[in-house]
Amino acid sequence: MYPRTSLEFRPRNVLIFTILAISCLQIAMISSQVIDCPRLIMRVAKGIIRVYGGCSKDFLISLEQNLKEYQRRVDCVMRCTMERIGLLNEFNKVTNDTVQVFFDKFLPEDYHEIGHIFVEGCTDEYAPLMDNEDDTCTAFGDFIRCVQNVIAEAC
Repeated sequence: MYPRTSLEFRPRNVLIFTILAISCLQIAMISSQVIDCPRLIMRVAKGIIRVYGGCSKDFLISLEQNLKEYQRRVDCVMRCTMERIGLLNEFNKVTNDTVQVFFDKFLPEDYHEIGHIFVEGCTDEYAPLMDNEDDTCTAFGDFIRCVQNVIAEAC
């Protein structure tokens, strides 16, 4: 059908979308619960990777397979994925409600409260910057990187 690119499933990009699942490591440390983090991360990643792959393919096709433009706008693939997994509202903004929708879909209920604590600062900082007119979708990628950094610092 359409040729795959090496960008579709790059570990760096997939890692960004599994970062919320990695928050489970922190949850386990804080709550002293014993959980199978690799299993939970794989559960979350499996659902997100499928969506990310579809967004990546759709986006590349819409750019007529222009890899240079794809690389310049890869954060738009993240925006697409965020939208399709329920992290964005009707105004393409992350909110506490949309984060809850994501948690409902991907995380056991016991981990929702601590998950909100990890994501709250990133939501407050980057949601106001999320602009549909930005053709590089920078704030969407910045949000995901922020969450990744919060989790990395907490480890």
